[in-house]
Amino acid sequence: MDQENKMFSTWAIVQVFGKEAFAGFLEEATIFNQGFARLTVPATSKWPEFVKLINPTSIFDISPVSEDYARRMAERYSKKPVKGWDAEQVLKEIAQDSVIKMSDQAFEKLISMRSEYAETVNAGHIMGPDDDDDEPNSEDWDGLEREEHLEF
Repeated sequence: MDQENKMFSTWAIVQVFGKEAFAGFLEEATIFNQGFARLTVPATSKWPEFVKLINPTSIFDISPVSEDYARRMAERYSKKPVKGWDAEQVLKEIAQDSVIKMSDQAFEKLISMRSEYAETVNAGHIMGPDDDDDEPNSEDWDGLEREEHLEF
């Protein structure tokens, strides 16, 4: 009897309508006073972690598995957080906006670095007239912050 009152939760492979399978962490959820299966699909190389709320009457099969197995199957299934033509378009727009924003930030950072470098050169800190060789030395870099790589 105590077993019946416990909330169900496990890593699992869940088949919906016998046609589509999902892998993730499955647990009970109550939404609008109705019971649902809450499946948290772990992040994969293509998609971030997402949650599916599934009506229990649409579940064809639940196979409890280990966390490692569920994560590997989630990667193999590579399910999208949402699907449908409209969803595809929205996801593409979000990705494009992110790339444009990232590109703008990278461009601004490069312009800023270029300006700082020009100011340093103009101030005579790099390859100034006092240099007796063509190679920069530690004095040439005084006051200039160098970055080994850019992080965008």
